[in-house]
Amino acid sequence: MIGRLQMAASAGAGALVAGLLVYVWASVWLVPAARLEGAEKKVGEIAADAQRQENERKKDDAYLQDRSDYDLCAEYLSARGLPVDECERLRGVPEK
Repeated sequence: MIGRLQMAASAGAGALVAGLLVYVWASVWLVPAARLEGAEKKVGEIAADAQRQENERKKDDAYLQDRSDYDLCAEYLSARGLPVDECERLRGVPEK
C-alpha cells in the first residue's frame, strides 16, 4: 500500500515537473515569438495603410491639378447646395 502511494506521489511529482517545464518552455519561447509575430503583423498593417493613403493622395493631387479654378469653386459650392454664381469671375483667370 505504501509502495503504491510512493509510486503515485512520484508520478504526480513527475507530472508536475513536466507541466512546469512545458510552462517555462512556452513562456520563454512561444509567447515572445507570438508577440513578435503580432508586432510584425501590426507593422505590416500600418505600412499597408500608409501606402494606401499615399496612393489616395496621389490620385487626389492628380485630380485637383487637372481642374480649373472655376471647376474647383463650382464643385465646392454645389456640394454644399450654394449657387455657383460666385465662381463666374474665375472663368477668365489664367491657369498657373
